[in-house]
Amino acid sequence: MDKRSPERTCIGCRSKGHKDELVRIVLCRSDNAGDPAGIELDRDGRMEGRGAYLCRRSECLELALNKKAFCRTFRQAISAEAIERLRDSFEREVK
Repeated sequence: MDKRSPERTCIGCRSKGHKDELVRIVLCRSDNAGDPAGIELDRDGRMEGRGAYLCRRSECLELALNKKAFCRTFRQAISAEAIERLRDSFEREVK
């Protein structure tokens, strides 16, 4: 029996790739009701919560942000501070 890696779709460029080739972004619930949720880079793929995947290219992150793909995928508003934190951690992790 041949075991295959699960395939996921990048929310930026919409290309498909194996789960281990993409970076997972996880929705972090806000502590205060009414506050926008945050998002974090899931470095080891084990964080709980709804996830979205991106290629390991900064162009895909920018495409996803321009298309508001995170808000659509997670079905809620994402704070500007959370987006900046994600951008910083993504650039550190990918390069």
